[in-house]
Amino acid sequence: MNWRWIFWAQLRLLIKKDISLKAPFIRLSMSDAIAKYAENFDMARINDREYLAEYASTTLKQQVKEVFGVGKLQTIIFEETAEHQLRQPFHH
Repeated sequence: MNWRWIFWAQLRLLIKKDISLKAPFIRLSMSDAIAKYAENFDMARINDREYLAEYASTTLKQQVKEVFGVGKLQTIIFEETAEHQLRQPFHH
């Protein structure tokens, strides 16, 4: 056995899910992932900086700085709500 096989075998045991690295990959944009995984998120306001800042600070308890733009706030929301739930490779 080589170390790669051991690594992947242990990883599969840890996550207890089959991971397929074969195409086709699911197409999932960051906003689609937010829509799917962020609870009580109003997707009609996905580009509203004030709403994103409020959601990140109030719902997710994240520090929001005045200099954060829409993209940074969307990334924070994605990282806190969706990223850890993605198991299969995806293409965006």
